[in-house]
Amino acid sequence: MTAELLTETFVVDRLPRQVWDALELPPETGCVTHVPALGGEVTLLERDPERLVRFACADPPCEIQLRFEPVTAAGWPTRVVAGSTQASASGPEREDRAERWRLYVAELQLWLAHEVTANASGASALGLAAEDVGYGLRVSAVAVASPFVGAGLQDGDVLLAVHGVRVLTREALRGVLMGCAGNPVEIVWTRGTLLMSARVMYEG
Repeated sequence: MTAELLTETFVVDRLPRQVWDALELPPETGCVTHVPALGGEVTLLERDPERLVRFACADPPCEIQLRFEPVTAAGWPTRVVAGSTQASASGPEREDRAERWRLYVAELQLWLAHEVTANASGASALGLAAEDVGYGLRVSAVAVASPFVGAGLQDGDVLLAVHGVRVLTREALRGVLMGCAGNPVEIVWTRGTLLMSARVMYEG
């Protein structure tokens, strides 16, 4: 059976040690553990602190390898090269696997950069028009009075997290905003291949 390698590279504005610590890995290989953002349990196959880690995943069956390297001689920020090796597929199955891999990488990047949590639910005014795209909310319009305007959110951006909470649906976004009235909130989103963030006051 042939194997296929999927790779993605992104940069995290932290030291390699901080990125490594965010993974919360057990000290020994062979352990079954849970890595934030990857979902489910994985088996730790290889670990080289602050340089490389390799896991075996059951769903979908694959191996995931993460390599960490400083971008500059100062040792910061950190470039993360993520790779997934899995059985080759074609057609819709291949497209589904590629989409799931992109979601894994988006989740992982968000965790390593900001250590945000899963989502929530509730009700409040959104201040933007957006559609669920599986790993966040793709923005199509932003209200003039919305805090998202001050954050710099634009049409086409994909909103990932608000106030340290993942927002995969509009209901999740409503729930987060409902508890943030009168407080500053951090907003995290992607624009193309860039991961962006801003801190704004949400008046409710």
